[in-house]
Amino acid sequence: MIVNDVNILIADDHKMVRDGIRLMLSLQNNKINFFISEAADGGEAVSLALRKSFDIILMDYRMPVFNGDEAIRRILLYKPESRILVLSSGVNPLIVQAVVKSGAKGFILKDVGTDELVYAIGTVINGGTYYSAGLEEDLSVAGTEVRPVDIKSKCKQLGISMRELEILKYISNEYTNDEIASKLDISKRTVDTHRQNLMNKLKVKNTAGLVKFAFANNLL
Repeated sequence: MIVNDVNILIADDHKMVRDGIRLMLSLQNNKINFFISEAADGGEAVSLALRKSFDIILMDYRMPVFNGDEAIRRILLYKPESRILVLSSGVNPLIVQAVVKSGAKGFILKDVGTDELVYAIGTVINGGTYYSAGLEEDLSVAGTEVRPVDIKSKCKQLGISMRELEILKYISNEYTNDEIASKLDISKRTVDTHRQNLMNKLKVKNTAGLVKFAFANNLL
């Protein structure tokens, strides 16, 4: 992990688990300052995630109000840049498949040690995915797909260019047309054209439709 300060949300309906993770992170030897918020159910997790910015969210799968995959979908619908690592007390390939499809960046068991937990957090924050040791092999045998989507093939299938995908990502992160134009050093009119082309190709009516489509098809 290359960052010194990490804003983290721990979402778990068991206070003992939240306290345990908080203690583990306070005792780690990597000189990382963890600023921790907590949520006691899926509804609270969604509410906090949409109000505040977190570098990573540790999300239990089984929670009241919304379970893990539903909470993940709701968060990523409005904050597609969020990085979410799912916590579980056991391995169920169907559950892992559900949360990966929802957009989680990994799956870690609650019995891991501090070093592995910190390593997993760092891996996800830095853009990677993480699965507890041995989990990918078990899932492969069970037929669960955990590899990332082939974005280029997906775009070709949908008939959109890599430039359009780039603009779609900016749109999903709530950039205005002016801001996108500035970021990509192109005219606002060109951004307008790309936006309209995306809506036509993906058969959606507005910006919200673009974001929902991008999330549902793992384009982000």
